[in-house]
Amino acid sequence: MRKWYIRLFILIAYCIPYTFPAVYGDAMYRTMLLYGVMAVAFFVLYRLCIRSHNVVVFFIGNILSLLISLLTARLTHLEKMEWYFKPFTSQSLLLTISIAVFAIQLIAAAIYFRKQKH
Repeated sequence: MRKWYIRLFILIAYCIPYTFPAVYGDAMYRTMLLYGVMAVAFFVLYRLCIRSHNVVVFFIGNILSLLISLLTARLTHLEKMEWYFKPFTSQSLLLTISIAVFAIQLIAAAIYFRKQKH
């Protein structure tokens, strides 16, 4: 039986809006460093999910992270910085980055599971 507290820990860790600080840091402080922090955080969470066979948590967690990032962007009025994100809006950039990260994680998971079968 899978441990429920591992799933809970991973879901709570996914509730941090990783994409928002990266975009916000880029807009406010002109730093790309937080994109690297976001990538590392998503990689660690992906590995935790795959290694503990919590694929459902992987999907739910990515959706939660996206929703919380979008909500945080709206609450902090990040849309005032839309001139910085041309041709994207702040919301569409968050969505695009989240989808790209999720697609990369899906590809990595597919490769991992394919290797496990052989």
